[in-house]
Amino acid sequence: MNVQPYGRPGDRRVYPRVACTLVCTVANVGSGRVLNVSDGGAFVALPDQHAHLPSQLHLSVALLGSDQAVDVSARVVRVAALSPHGLGVGLQFQDLSEAAAEQIHRYVLGRLLAEIAEIMEDGPRHVDPRNVQVVSGVASVAGTLRDMIAEGPVPGLLFQRDVGELVDLQLFQVSGAAVLVQLRDAAARLPAVGDHVHITLTRGTFNAHAHSQVLDRSGARVTLEVPANLTRFELRRSQRRSPGPQEMFVSIPLPYPPGKKLRREVLDISATGLAFKMRPDEALLLPGTPLREVVVSGANGDGETRKTGQVMHVTPVQGEAGAVEYLRVGLDFGIADEAFTKGVRPRGAAEKKSLGFVEKMGLLIGRLIPRKAPPPVGPGAGGVEVVRYPNRRREDIVAILNTTPRGDGRKLLAPVIIIPPAHSKRKESTSGLALTLVENFARRRQDVVVLRFDGVRNLGESYKDPDCREHGREAMRMSLSQAVDDIQATLDYVYDNPIFAPTQVVLVSFSLQGVVGRRAVWLDKGKRIHYWLGINGAPAAQEVIRNASGGIDYVSQHASGKLSGIANILGVTGDIDHFCADLLREGLAFMADAKREIAEIPIPVTWLLGRYDAWIDPATIREFMAVAAPGPRELVELDCGHMPLSSVEALSLFHTAVRQIWRFLFREDIDPITPDPRELVRARNAEWRRVPKSPLPDRRRYWQEYLLGDSSSKLAYDVLNACDEYNEFIERELELLDVRSEHVVCDLGCGTGNLSARLLRRRGARGRPPCARLNLVDFVPGALDEAERKLRGLAEERGLALPEVARHCVNVDISPVRTLRRFLAGELYGYDALRGIIKGLTGYSIDMWKAAEDWRLHDVLRGRELDKQDLAYLAAALPADEQDVVLDFNRMTRWLRGRLGPQDLVREARARFERGQAPAIDELQLTRLSIRPGDQVERLPFGDATFDRVACSLVLSYLSNPIEVLRELHRVVRPGGRIVVSTMQPDFDMSRIYQNLLHRLQSDPNMPLPPGVDRGTFLRDVRAFLSSAAFLSILAEEGQFAFFSREELITMVERAGFRRVETVSAFGDPPQAIIAVGHR
Repeated sequence: MNVQPYGRPGDRRVYPRVACTLVCTVANVGSGRVLNVSDGGAFVALPDQHAHLPSQLHLSVALLGSDQAVDVSARVVRVAALSPHGLGVGLQFQDLSEAAAEQIHRYVLGRLLAEIAEIMEDGPRHVDPRNVQVVSGVASVAGTLRDMIAEGPVPGLLFQRDVGELVDLQLFQVSGAAVLVQLRDAAARLPAVGDHVHITLTRGTFNAHAHSQVLDRSGARVTLEVPANLTRFELRRSQRRSPGPQEMFVSIPLPYPPGKKLRREVLDISATGLAFKMRPDEALLLPGTPLREVVVSGANGDGETRKTGQVMHVTPVQGEAGAVEYLRVGLDFGIADEAFTKGVRPRGAAEKKSLGFVEKMGLLIGRLIPRKAPPPVGPGAGGVEVVRYPNRRREDIVAILNTTPRGDGRKLLAPVIIIPPAHSKRKESTSGLALTLVENFARRRQDVVVLRFDGVRNLGESYKDPDCREHGREAMRMSLSQAVDDIQATLDYVYDNPIFAPTQVVLVSFSLQGVVGRRAVWLDKGKRIHYWLGINGAPAAQEVIRNASGGIDYVSQHASGKLSGIANILGVTGDIDHFCADLLREGLAFMADAKREIAEIPIPVTWLLGRYDAWIDPATIREFMAVAAPGPRELVELDCGHMPLSSVEALSLFHTAVRQIWRFLFREDIDPITPDPRELVRARNAEWRRVPKSPLPDRRRYWQEYLLGDSSSKLAYDVLNACDEYNEFIERELELLDVRSEHVVCDLGCGTGNLSARLLRRRGARGRPPCARLNLVDFVPGALDEAERKLRGLAEERGLALPEVARHCVNVDISPVRTLRRFLAGELYGYDALRGIIKGLTGYSIDMWKAAEDWRLHDVLRGRELDKQDLAYLAAALPADEQDVVLDFNRMTRWLRGRLGPQDLVREARARFERGQAPAIDELQLTRLSIRPGDQVERLPFGDATFDRVACSLVLSYLSNPIEVLRELHRVVRPGGRIVVSTMQPDFDMSRIYQNLLHRLQSDPNMPLPPGVDRGTFLRDVRAFLSSAAFLSILAEEGQFAFFSREELITMVERAGFRRVETVSAFGDPPQAIIAVGHR
């Protein structure tokens, strides 16, 4: 049995608890009583002599209504004193058997239903028809029940108030005076003729509950009296109504193209949502898509109402002939986090508000509504299940395993989907695809296994030679023949492991893994791999390596005897001679080998081709997939770039992959669903949190080399000035900035001054500067020098008047101390705004704080001076490592409040503290958290209302505290002023932009080059910057930087206080960046 958790929305517990008094026996401890129990654990009262309990307990519980005691093992999660004498022990069940889980689950459900029965038998009164509605009168109840069975028999449960047994039934007929139900088990002991019983039924979006009496029983067939009252519980948050034809319309913005809106007729509407229909060919929206503005109006645009919302479902509706007539789209209005109540202590018993009928029923029925099960937790941290297996040389391969929920001690029999790592990626990169696969299979009650691994002698956790284990050398000896061996070792594990057994095996190949997959599938001959899905893959290595290295044909050079040594390709450094020798020796380089092998592959092959992927020529893929072969072939072309993994574009790609895999396995088409975006983020963060990140010890030095290059590069970032797409992007930013001659302008994070130089070129004139004053702000001194040099040179070359130029060498990343101050001031409305602000403070910790909902924990986090009772509370409520996090955070907030003692400081600071010298925050004695403001400031060095215009071009993504920076910009911008900020999109793909630049360089002999730079030097610098930009993407994937979606950017700018926020897409076709304009 796979027990699903239940709970009302807003209930932080995964499983509801029911009060009880059950006798139990605890091994090696003695007798006790269970005071409450849930599917996941229990709270047990023991005599107080057991002061030191073991961490694991084994107990036997006598459930009421059961002839046999239930034996369970449990982990002690908290211990508390009970008055007057005794010990309360919180337990979490572990390794429940199928039978024990079933017994406990049915007992808990029975107790909940008994609470409902108690309320019902007290006599329900008429209430407003919102979530709870009472139908009164035999005729009305009979009519409602007949409506329910119009679509077929209605499933439900039958039970009695004081009996723990639950009986499954189906309601199948209603006459004038009787209700007929069919029991699932004809041998069920209950009910007997004359018994008073309760039935609970579920149909569509509501539950129904009634109290009745048994008139007759014949085996499984039971006749009940028509109830006098029926209580109906709507699972929607509010009732819906259906407008008349052409009465009401909704207008919503589409994700693409920008600015386009969709206007459709409303099918039904409530206070919390609506539904409308789209044509089957208008698959424009995905479940989970946020909608910034939903406009509801009459047919002529009258009575307009504006709301925010989110797409909840997109459901195909079939006609009588079975064809899909239209798509029904459901929206929910105003989805947002609930405000956090700050510092509220629990009321005393006399103060507690008594619950009325509606409140009681709402709470109880809410606890019965199924909620999504928690993700299966393996042996690793944060729910990440890691497995290890050897290759044929006994070298370790490390993999992440995702499965649908597994029964205890049994092998999972299911299809297995293997996802090797793409070039420059690690197994964690494809978490979104893995979770989408598992979610779709689980929702359709099919099991699946997804296995993702790191390559041997490559990036990630798998084996590396001893001299290649330092950062930057991990992939020094990478080879594609090694990657083929990795797949074969993975197949050995798939067919011989204690966790699962494969029914069929699917291989998914991204990018350069297309070459590897081709060889692995060809060698397999259809024996162990049954379906191959290529996603933006390359069937042969030569072309993709040439394109990704900026036009260098390393393979041909090596074949001709020219050695290349060490080189960087898309952010990964390797021995190119070793790599190319392997390609040529193993026949993995050229299309002739690829076409020969695909012709012999007997299994079905599908290839997903991104139309905007410039690393691979679409004609190459079409030629490859057109080769005659014994197995079916399918080519699917998509509107995406090379390898989207975390954006809306990625979700569309994942849906296509799920659809193709499902069609192969089950011979049917499905409409894939998207997992909860919060769960995708949680899983991705949990996976990346457990692996080491690329070191960035000195950010100033990193950005200096990124902007200015090193000894081997002259141009670095300024190679972009030769890109038409980049110049058009800067021009668009300046159009939106709308600078006038009287304005004071700030170029925040100016880098080498490209935006300011284009402003001078665009708006400058002889005798009239483009603005009154231009402020250059950056924290790399050399970049400021270059920006000033560029402006002076341009002014002299063209005879332009320079404005007054001021330079400010400032770290614009606002200190996390400012965020802590705002937290103490109650301005953050919860803990979520602390995410990513303090090193070591993970999303897992913040989620645990939110789940606790305890006034004492909140006070501790806000700087409460701790006593023994507080420490005992933390010890009982939190695991040891999370206690350290809370204590560290408490020290930080006490530092702000001035409530420190010597014991809170590192040894070097204690003497100074004793002499009355105030300690710095980085002198705190911290265990798990780290806060090093360094040269970060809490306030930019500008007065209020200083600037008319502020530009912040492609900067926010690289700041640890972007929202506070935007708040500072709101402070320094004058009323009536504006800011223009921009970010690259998640999963941005620069392949087409770089290929356009290289093509122009090679085909246009008159292409202007920077002064003092020849074509060879320029081409070398383009390739170097391409690799450094690819490494930037790796850092973003690891979570060290963040690129924002349109909705995220709008939210940040609006939260900072700006109004009339507008966005445009820019930087290439399709656009790779988003620009936002905010008005003060």
